[in-house]
Amino acid sequence: MTVTSLTLVLVAVFLLPMAIELNDVPSLLPVAMLLALTGLSLFALVGDQRQAVHQESTEPLLKAPLRVYGSLSIVFLYVGSVHLLGFYLITCIFVPLIAYLFGCKSPKALAVATLLVPGLIYLIFSLAMSKEFPNGLIWG
Repeated sequence: MTVTSLTLVLVAVFLLPMAIELNDVPSLLPVAMLLALTGLSLFALVGDQRQAVHQESTEPLLKAPLRVYGSLSIVFLYVGSVHLLGFYLITCIFVPLIAYLFGCKSPKALAVATLLVPGLIYLIFSLAMSKEFPNGLIWG
């Protein structure tokens, strides 16, 4: 986890100047995504180092294939469901589900993620960039 987090931080910091050089509106999304990636990676890095200090062992990814395959299945189900139920509704359903499968058990954190991810996507795309996401055939 430490190596992955450090790699993501370094890549994001390396790409950030190029994203900032874009024009005003086109640079909004890449800059926001790179800053979010850096912040989340630093958060994961700190958490991993805390576990290392307290010698808490975590289950390696290769020893938890059901979690990995389950999560991948949910991602494919998510992509297929967007067309039927719409982007925002399906995102509100699947964000906490995937986070829970990856180990987030805090109801407070799941609620914040459920509101924050679609909310930020809506602010960036719908309001700032005037782009619409699919409404869905059944719901929308």
